[in-house]
Amino acid sequence: MNHIQYEIGRYKTWLGRLQSYLGPLNFVMILYLYIQQQPLGIIWQIWVIILSIFLIVLLFIDIVFIYPSESRYISRKNPEWVELREEIVEIKEMLRKHE
Repeated sequence: MNHIQYEIGRYKTWLGRLQSYLGPLNFVMILYLYIQQQPLGIIWQIWVIILSIFLIVLLFIDIVFIYPSESRYISRKNPEWVELREEIVEIKEMLRKHE
């Protein structure tokens, strides 16, 4: 039974990685077709500039707000990680006392 769970986890990981590669590729292909039609009468070069600015702002929001929150959530769901972090805090406190 444990071997089957290991295999399912491995295939799910591979599937997730494939999805993470195909998602942006699919988005770029659809975006290319959309921009080629010059929506709103805007030429493709302007769309590239608009999308570049949008992606930079989106990346900033992700790095500053979303990713830290996601990391904290995932860390709390993993008991070994929580225990390891607590031990690191204890070791830091011990080291500070010996300084």
